Amino acid sequence: RLSNKKTKSMDDLMLQEGTIVISRSGTIGVTLICGKSYAGFAASEHCIRLYASEKVRGYLQAYIASPLGQSLLLQHVHGKVIQEITDVQLGSLIIPILPDDIRNKINQSVLNAVKLYDDAREHLEMAENELHDALQIAGMGIHPNLWINRGHNSFVKSLEVSLHDRIDPHYHDPETGHLRKSIFNLPHKKLGEIAKVWGAPRFKRLRADK
Repeated sequence: RLSNKKTKSMDDLMLQEGTIVISRSGTIGVTLICGKSYAGFAASEHCIRLYASEKVRGYLQAYIASPLGQSLLLQHVHGKVIQEITDVQLGSLIIPILPDDIRNKINQSVLNAVKLYDDAREHLEMAENELHDALQIAGMGIHPNLWINRGHNSFVKSLEVSLHDRIDPHYHDPETGHLRKSIFNLPHKKLGEIAKVWGAPRFKRLRADK
């Protein structure tokens, strides 16, 4: 999380619609174009920003995210513990200049995808809000009395632990317990009664000398 009070130049970290962001450390090279749904959010210095014209930003995103672009990009990676690249190194990436008709077609396809992704995020948020309203279950933050010393530690009655075969702290999270009880008071079924739950079998481990 970023703090308005403790983070200097917060305005520089705010995302703008149309900005291309590329992860620069850890998992390097994850690339996307910020749609309108990203506007108003901040991203840390671990994202390098590209500010490009709408005429080429879709093409640039497609190229950098492609296997070819990723290979050339990762050539600049440095660091033994946490690998990273710099904005200067990214700026030296070679970009092929294709004929206008081909480049424009690629560019528009990506921009269309960004628009569709924005619409999808909007509909998903609407669905989440409708679900929340229909269930009428208070979410985290609405009932702070469920927590003691929120965000650090919480206390669980020993009786609650003895009734289960697990002592993991998160399993006895007071807020989670509240949500479970609220759902149990509604008509409900287990997931396995509604859908088939299937997990791939674990592969057998073989010794290298076999």
